[in-house]
Amino acid sequence: MYANAETFPSLPEVLASRPPASPGRRRQVGPCCINPRGLDRFNELLASLGQAVPLACDQIVTAARLLEDEPGAPLAPPPCIGLRLAGAEPLARLAVDEGWEAGGAPLKDVQAVLHYLLSPDDLIPDWVPRVGRLDDAIVIDRAWPRIGEEVAGYLDFCRLRLLEAGLRGERPGRFRFTRDEWRVSRQAEAELRAHQRAVRAGSYLPAGANRFRVH
Repeated sequence: MYANAETFPSLPEVLASRPPASPGRRRQVGPCCINPRGLDRFNELLASLGQAVPLACDQIVTAARLLEDEPGAPLAPPPCIGLRLAGAEPLARLAVDEGWEAGGAPLKDVQAVLHYLLSPDDLIPDWVPRVGRLDDAIVIDRAWPRIGEEVAGYLDFCRLRLLEAGLRGERPGRFRFTRDEWRVSRQAEAELRAHQRAVRAGSYLPAGANRFRVH
């Protein structure tokens, strides 16, 4: 089954609500202040990834403060941030893997997310303790409905390519294994599993044996 955003712990609910009617005054996340022009650029990115309503500065600051107050290591990001970052880890490999041949809208969204994650000029500096990657997690969260299936498919592609490498006695990058061949391998694997289930549930005997007596 393909991964989706439900595999991640939820970000603070304030990020899912509509922005307040009057803008709040809070702009401080840790020792840093959110730049209004940076927030505009951030919301433009979210809009390109399907976010219909822009986030207000007060929503992001409130979410950051809620996460700062959660119990946990003083420097480590909370699980709702850390697991999103871990889920996005394959993006850099996916974008350049010649065997996978990513393209079209999914690749465009993957590249947009990657560009933001690697940018030194993001909304919240990454070095801010616990919540420095909150903005990165928000970007991943908004993009996941569009890229989650692509990421999960790519991870399965890597799994089957590794199995094929073992059968050939070669390293994964030393032979041709394409996205089409992955689809064929997936289908063959699904058919094998269906056959194994049928064998476990059934019998090779054509019919039940008749009862007999010994005289």
